[in-house]
Amino acid sequence: MKIEINGKPAAMTPRGVNWTEPAILDRDGQRAPIFAPYWSASLSIELPTLPAVVPFSEWADLRDATVQTIALPHPVTGGLTQFTGVYVDSAVGRMDTSGDCAVMTGYDIVISNVLVL
Repeated sequence: MKIEINGKPAAMTPRGVNWTEPAILDRDGQRAPIFAPYWSASLSIELPTLPAVVPFSEWADLRDATVQTIALPHPVTGGLTQFTGVYVDSAVGRMDTSGDCAVMTGYDIVISNVLVL
């Protein structure tokens, strides 16, 4: 899946995006849910298989509390959509511990403040 970060193609793109819908804040007089406005998403990124080394800093450097524009598949339609005002909350390594040594296999990214229209 090709995505964009701040208008440029991301070098390390996720193999999957798991969306989390907004939380229910309250209920109205008819008990219908009142939803928060923002979604969040978890992105799973595998280490590149090509010889070229792509720095993880492309994502980790975005955890600076500034808003980003990230193009991702829309959680309802699947079409590539630009979301502005997004925060990168977490960028951590994923380890495979099934062998004798832990081996880095990829990264998990969490973004928030995603306004889905």
